[in-house]
Amino acid sequence: MLVPAKAALYLHSDIGYAVDRSGSFGAEPHEGGMASAAACAGCQGIDGNSTTPGTPNLAGQQPIFLLAAMAEYHRGYRSPPALQAMLRRADVVELESLKLYHTP
Repeated sequence: MLVPAKAALYLHSDIGYAVDRSGSFGAEPHEGGMASAAACAGCQGIDGNSTTPGTPNLAGQQPIFLLAAMAEYHRGYRSPPALQAMLRRADVVELESLKLYHTP
């Protein structure tokens, strides 16, 4: 992902991601996450509240926990491999948008 020259970057030092805070998410920061969450709905539920036994809810998680967990799947540190593959394709802005959509 290319970051605009004047973008303000915020470093999530605990997970090692730089996040664009320049306002490039659009009108509502969570809108990108809403679109991305459609791919998660089969297992996580359409609103992030899973009805599948053993599958955790995404909705209502603490923001830094959810972002850290997604980063670990993205990097291949967590399993199952299906989640690794889905999140490996995501860029930093998409991970941040998913976090904003699912957290309070």
